[in-house]
Amino acid sequence: MIKARAIMTENVAKISEDTALEEAAKIMLGKHVRSLLVTRQKAPLAIVTENDLIKGFINKNRGKAAVKNIMDKNFIVVSPEARYSS
Repeated sequence: MIKARAIMTENVAKISEDTALEEAAKIMLGKHVRSLLVTRQKAPLAIVTENDLIKGFINKNRGKAAVKNIMDKNFIVVSPEARYSS
């Protein structure tokens, strides 16, 4: 078993739930990441992925919709000290 700290990403790219889809896509491209942590008042709220953005662009109003309309709230937060086994 290893600790989560050994496989976790530090300095995760974050956005607010009110961020426009287009802005979220620009942040992903600029930071070379495939997902962003969505926060509310600095607390983790959800995650948004490239796939979420693609669906959002197809189904919503081309970049004018906010991330809160497409984000995935099904994620977990673990302590860096949590143990992981594959």
